[in-house]
Amino acid sequence: MKITLKPAGSALVISIEGEISAFNFIHSERHDGFGTLNDFFRNVFASEVKEKGVRTIIFDLQRVPYIESSGINAMLNIYRDMKSVGGRVVFAALHETVHRIFSILKIDSVFDVYPNVDEAVTGETAEAS
Repeated sequence: MKITLKPAGSALVISIEGEISAFNFIHSERHDGFGTLNDFFRNVFASEVKEKGVRTIIFDLQRVPYIESSGINAMLNIYRDMKSVGGRVVFAALHETVHRIFSILKIDSVFDVYPNVDEAVTGETAEAS
């Protein structure tokens, strides 16, 4: 699993590549110093949202063929953290399998889901204005 962070105006794009699972995170390059994916996202929240003023987190899941419960839980936790400071979490470019999982769990009714990252960034830029 590979995680890339990229600022986009008042948003932060978190691009993930590979299956999102506790096992894959432990063996990823971003694991250094973080016990779990949830710990990593809490660090992102502290460093990017609280310190740098990011208002929206965009999860780019185009290259994620599968997500297990630990990944969903970590994303729901960062959603709760963002909501507590008036921020948002949105998703972009869901892989078909992940979209099906989100639909079954009704996650797609809680979050805005964009067809691609560019539209998510544009939508969030318009929302921030």
